[in-house]
Amino acid sequence: MIEQIVKENDVIILGNFNNYSHEIIQNKIVDLDCRIIGGWNFQEQEEAVSTNDFLFADSVVDMKNKLTGQKPNTALIFIKSAILDAINNSMIQEVTEEILTDIRDLGKIETIDKIIFLSFNIDILTVRSIYKEIHNTKMTPYFITGFHAAYLGANPEVIMWNQLEIDPDLDEELRSENITSGKFLDVGTGSGRQAIWLHKRGFNVTGIDLVPYAFSSAQINEPGIRFQEDNILHTKLEDTYDYIFDRGCYHSIDPSERNLYFEQINKLLNKDGLLFMKCRSTDISTDTEGYHNAMPYCISKDMYIPEEHFQVKKVRPAEYLSSSNKSLFNALFFVIKKI
Repeated sequence: MIEQIVKENDVIILGNFNNYSHEIIQNKIVDLDCRIIGGWNFQEQEEAVSTNDFLFADSVVDMKNKLTGQKPNTALIFIKSAILDAINNSMIQEVTEEILTDIRDLGKIETIDKIIFLSFNIDILTVRSIYKEIHNTKMTPYFITGFHAAYLGANPEVIMWNQLEIDPDLDEELRSENITSGKFLDVGTGSGRQAIWLHKRGFNVTGIDLVPYAFSSAQINEPGIRFQEDNILHTKLEDTYDYIFDRGCYHSIDPSERNLYFEQINKLLNKDGLLFMKCRSTDISTDTEGYHNAMPYCISKDMYIPEEHFQVKKVRPAEYLSSSNKSLFNALFFVIKKI
């Protein structure tokens, strides 16, 4: 997505970035002959970027003072979000004020004509404030949100919802049913961790995700697994599978598109095949702060399933664990058979 906004020969400065983000963005725009010349409020500082001419700055004003003859035209700014950065509602206003200050100061860099804002779940009031501040300037705003922004802003290996071990409910089901071989599709594979574990168990595994840079590292390090950029709602996959695992994809889909989801699952799943699904539960009593508003689609145990094609074999309460093995929110684990 970012490569559709950044243009050839753009000169870029980054705000609120880290080393991982810098490398990913650099790789995405490498064919456009663009240059990233520096960043302000850069996490990890010199330890992170192995280039002597990268400009580190404490603020936009500091960056402006360090631009000796260089003329950036594009600024990329990460905006903290409730989920990825664990900020609460009282902190959102503070974050907004910081961004508005950056916009005002960027306006003093005469060559800046484009600002790209990245945030997983940006607050609508923040968006309105940004548009109001940027109105009547020569700068054009762009927004990248959702998973595209999340995987640009955080290393997939440590991103909050990426469980490093095999999902315990999937593990329990595979062991109890003595499922040890077959073709497995991991929907919304992210960093590919679940796909890797399944491959180690002896399965023939394909992992798909909307965001290809989420699994870029796994794609290099795990040649035995097929990783592919794909949208489950409009899948280009032609193979069929014995098992499908969906950990957190279905609960991110708008309810109006859930029939389409099951249509695609029906095409991809072999007869008598199993769909293992873990989704956020309607029980939000112990959810981590931030998920109440950021992830609005909850699933109940009696959710709609097309009965002409599928049968719910099992459904049980579960936990959705984080990269640090802590519970993010209550979940439901489904085992659904294609009939």
